[in-house]
Amino acid sequence: MKSKRKQVSPELEKRLRPDEKVQVATEMDKRTLIPNGIGSSILTLVFAIPFIGVFGVMGASAIIEVLSSGPVGSGGSTTAYIVAYGIVGAIALLVGFYPLIVSALAAKFGTVEYAITDERFIKVEDMVVSTSDESVPINRVRDADYSEGMIDKFLGNGDIELQGTQGDSLTFNNAPESDTLYEKCQVAIQETEAVDDYSNRK
Repeated sequence: MKSKRKQVSPELEKRLRPDEKVQVATEMDKRTLIPNGIGSSILTLVFAIPFIGVFGVMGASAIIEVLSSGPVGSGGSTTAYIVAYGIVGAIALLVGFYPLIVSALAAKFGTVEYAITDERFIKVEDMVVSTSDESVPINRVRDADYSEGMIDKFLGNGDIELQGTQGDSLTFNNAPESDTLYEKCQVAIQETEAVDDYSNRK
């Protein structure tokens, strides 16, 4: 009788090979997405302000000239000025808050799933407009690095970077119970290395 697989999402299930067994499956902790998005938006606004100022004034002047049917300063209507700077302001806000908007959409509608099978490490991203996956065979991973930021430490999650032997890598971002998952990654790597060493000695 065929044994049942560990409960996984439909997107991950579609990417598994017929005889592939899932050892561990978990989803990204999305609670850090909004704080990270806010931080990225603040940095974007800070570094983009000089460029927004220069090109914003140029763009607003061009819009005023078109709407007023005359050069800036030649008596253009108040409406033209309001519309022009309104458009530039809206674009500036959209650029600045883009990271936060993307993070909010991902937190609400997206899913990122991580899995360790008997063959490989897998990452599946099911976002609002696209779905993608990455994987690396366990026997091609030489080591795993673990890191956590201040927010991660508070929430009990972290990042696990799996470093491949051929320059490829895979990262489990914002993994919940990351210290436990990190240990399981290390065990999978060590067990595969032991099997390979035994096979090479035979």
